[in-house]
Amino acid sequence: MNSPLSLLLIDDDADDRDFFLEAVREIDPAISCTTTIDGPSGLSYLEYVTVITEVSRICGAIGLSVAAHNSLCTGHILQFGNV
Repeated sequence: MNSPLSLLLIDDDADDRDFFLEAVREIDPAISCTTTIDGPSGLSYLEYVTVITEVSRICGAIGLSVAAHNSLCTGHILQFGNV
């Protein structure tokens, strides 16, 4: 069974990101796309995915816990904490 395709797009232009996402959705709606606006945030995302993958190889429960904590808690604090 093939793994679903995931793409990471790093582009500082919102119109370009939207155009790319529309094109990918037309080609295959099952493709997962993540976008970032600059290189450092793209690298941070790749580092995050690598950490979750490696931890999950050892213990899936801890990998899930770390992913859930970062996605459900920390992300919102970082995004809305200074409002």
